[in-house]
Amino acid sequence: MPATTLGEALHRHNVRYNTANQVLQTIGLNMVSPFLGILALQSGATSLEIGLLSSLPAAAAVLATLPATGLLRRIRPMRAATWLFLSTRAFYLVLASIPLWAGPAAPIAIAVAVGLMNLPGSAALIAWQALVARVFPFGRRGAAFAASNRWMAVAVTLTTVLAGWGIDRLGTPRGYEVVFALAFIVGLGEVWALGRLIPPRRAIERPPTVPLRNVLASRPYLRYSLLSIAWYFAWQTPWPLFTEYQVSVLGANAAWLGILSLTSNVANFVAYTYWARRSARLGNVPTLGIACVGMALAPLAMMLSQHLWELALYNLITNVPNAGVVLLLFNGLLETVPEEGRTTALALYSTLTSAAAAVAPLIGVGLLAAFGYTLSFGIDALCRIGVGYAFVRLSRPVARARPVSA
Repeated sequence: MPATTLGEALHRHNVRYNTANQVLQTIGLNMVSPFLGILALQSGATSLEIGLLSSLPAAAAVLATLPATGLLRRIRPMRAATWLFLSTRAFYLVLASIPLWAGPAAPIAIAVAVGLMNLPGSAALIAWQALVARVFPFGRRGAAFAASNRWMAVAVTLTTVLAGWGIDRLGTPRGYEVVFALAFIVGLGEVWALGRLIPPRRAIERPPTVPLRNVLASRPYLRYSLLSIAWYFAWQTPWPLFTEYQVSVLGANAAWLGILSLTSNVANFVAYTYWARRSARLGNVPTLGIACVGMALAPLAMMLSQHLWELALYNLITNVPNAGVVLLLFNGLLETVPEEGRTTALALYSTLTSAAAAVAPLIGVGLLAAFGYTLSFGIDALCRIGVGYAFVRLSRPVARARPVSA
């Protein structure tokens, strides 16, 4: 068989199993993540413990990033990604078992388990990124993931609603135990599909280590990183407040949380194409600034919602700019990161933004204690507008300046 034909057959094989991996990952995550907050609240969680559900995973990411980068210099990305993802999905069984043994300590046990889960989870993501860079050439990567994105949207639509309905039908805690255990089984399929990817046989280039001071000499990268840190504070400060408000004030059950997650994901999926086209016209960084300003709508919509159906409708609007932020935040980083020392710069950025994400939810808990829901949501909306405006202002020097080589 000609080499060209073999190459095409290998590419189709990898696209097929990458799609299976991404769809199964989406199903498993959406059987667990949307329901952790309500499980903790039903177990008697305080506002601080709800905040830890967001801050501990981010703290774990800080601890995992640099060791994971070093690990990939010694272990092939395929082996590292497979074992790390398997370790991460095993925590679904830990979460399923917590109602059986934790008793009054269940809320803090849930928060700690989610934090520990993110240690291998963060390392797995880095290994997966390195693996994908080998499996799919840059020019074909977009098409490969477009295939999986379509099926992921279908998976999200079905999973979140069915999982929430199943939890409510089976009751607390049995519903969580069953659904989280099923998520682990789905995770096994996810890891199996990942292991079926076949990287091309070629030598792995080891990027040279570049001193940190050389990376920080790039002013566009430094300015963008500092603004991104500020954005992570504005973005993630209200997350524990959102969870508490939906459950404790609006009275959401697991089925409603599934519906809210569904409407958020639908808005994200529909809006990705819009933001991609807009960034192609205006540039990544100014478009990111516009999206950040638009995300001020989310806390305002939460503040105005008196019924869950209102919040579900608002989600279809407020998550449109969220899609832009998710799409463009990393694209903007790549636009400003120095060419030499890229690995060091990306690792530093990930560590700093994860540190901000670890502290931000605890600030949100403090705002709630000091000012209540309404004023806390209003303060956060103003912060989002301010950081978004700063990104727009930053876009002019970023557009003119070339990244400084280390």
